[in-house]
Amino acid sequence: MAVIDAEAGAQSDLKSEISSLKRQRVMDAATKLFAAQGFYGTSVDAIATAIGVTKPFVYYHFKDKADILAAICRRGADLTLSAMKAAETERGTAAEQFAFFCRNMTEIVIDHSHFLAVYNREIHALRDADRRSILRTRTEIDRRVAALIDVGCSNGEFDVDDLAVTAVSITMMLSNLWIWYRENRTGTREQVVEAQVRLALRMVGAKDVRTRLEPGKRKSGRMQWARSTAK
Repeated sequence: MAVIDAEAGAQSDLKSEISSLKRQRVMDAATKLFAAQGFYGTSVDAIATAIGVTKPFVYYHFKDKADILAAICRRGADLTLSAMKAAETERGTAAEQFAFFCRNMTEIVIDHSHFLAVYNREIHALRDADRRSILRTRTEIDRRVAALIDVGCSNGEFDVDDLAVTAVSITMMLSNLWIWYRENRTGTREQVVEAQVRLALRMVGAKDVRTRLEPGKRKSGRMQWARSTAK
């Protein structure tokens, strides 16, 4: 019985993964078309044609075109919230958790800049309920960042005058990176990520903290920390 349950669970996981990949194909195609032609200038037919499928395939995974746009616009916020939650469970000081989040958020913005570009361009086309949902997620991210900064202030690691303003300023700085970042024109990916982390650390007053990547851990985003005292 246990073997049957395990096999059923594995099959369910596989179906879910395949469905997720198919949804991603639709989102990727729609993102390119929305960026080039706008939300209103793109039809479901065009999205289906771009990936070589029929309209029913698209409608099987999304209710309508507005649902596709909502999924695209929600992607960056959901990934950022996940990064914040992961940072909160990391071992170490508040400064270490904070920089872990900033590094991961910067990488998310770089890797998903096409989604963010569509979000900023087509936010007016979102349904009210979807817009409010995304805003709630972004507000929760800012609240969690402010709470982490508050912990750092209580521990003497940070020094800020206004938690809310500082938190929003940092998340806005990182989330708008997609506007100007170009690989190897504004520095290598690693250089830009590290620069953003250091800027964020300075914004919270953590002047004695600097980051160093742990050998062999670059891809996972893990890092080790070294403290230096200005003399």
